[in-house]
Amino acid sequence: MSARPSSIAPAAAYAEMDRAARVLAASPHGLVAILYEEAQLALAILRRAQLRGDRGSFGTRQARALALLAALEAGLDYQRGGNVAAALGGVYVSIANAVRAETLAGDGQSLVEAERALADLAEAWSGILAA
Repeated sequence: MSARPSSIAPAAAYAEMDRAARVLAASPHGLVAILYEEAQLALAILRRAQLRGDRGSFGTRQARALALLAALEAGLDYQRGGNVAAALGGVYVSIANAVRAETLAGDGQSLVEAERALADLAEAWSGILAA
């Protein structure tokens, strides 16, 4: 008798399809909102892995969070954005450094601070989109 397939695989596949559809339909500003959402999710999952002591998935989860932060930073237009872009770039680098610091600290505090900072940015971006 074969093992019954996990319901996780279909859920993950649906989530990936939903994410892809949202990305394809998004405006440039909407893409930034999706990056914020995905980065927040990645940090939350990373913190859960850290709290569980799951060093096996910690590295993979950390790499995803850092890649999303790098994508946010890469999307900045430093020429047209001036000081605002430079300030945001600095914040993204600071958040990424906090995520990297967690590898050494291991107490979760760096991730909590990174999550708060990113949540504040995402909230401000949502306010801009709503205006």
